[in-house]
Amino acid sequence: MKKSVSISYFIENTAKIVFKDESLQQKTSLAGLLSLSDGILEMPIDKLLQELSLDKDIKDALRGVSNPIKELLDVYYAIESGNPTIVDNYVLKRNLDKSVIYNIWIDSLAEYDKFLNNLKT
Repeated sequence: MKKSVSISYFIENTAKIVFKDESLQQKTSLAGLLSLSDGILEMPIDKLLQELSLDKDIKDALRGVSNPIKELLDVYYAIESGNPTIVDNYVLKRNLDKSVIYNIWIDSLAEYDKFLNNLKT
């Protein structure tokens, strides 16, 4: 769950730059928080999603169906795994400055550290 905080922060703050639709921005945050829940709960993602009342866009992204939320999850994991091609393609598609994406990534790691420090106190 801890890493989900970093994912959520990254995709939510990237979504604020990329999407004008506020509801889509909010969906990204929830998708980020839930993105690792299948592993945490040791339950297949489809079974978990059947149990939850979620927006179709969130469910689709978590199932791996391509949509704007899934694209942001892919960008997060691409940065994490050192795959610049996915990031490069995304910034070209969205006409973004790549440094903005990487700065949000760095900020998401700082948020993760804050979350861990708050757990310790």
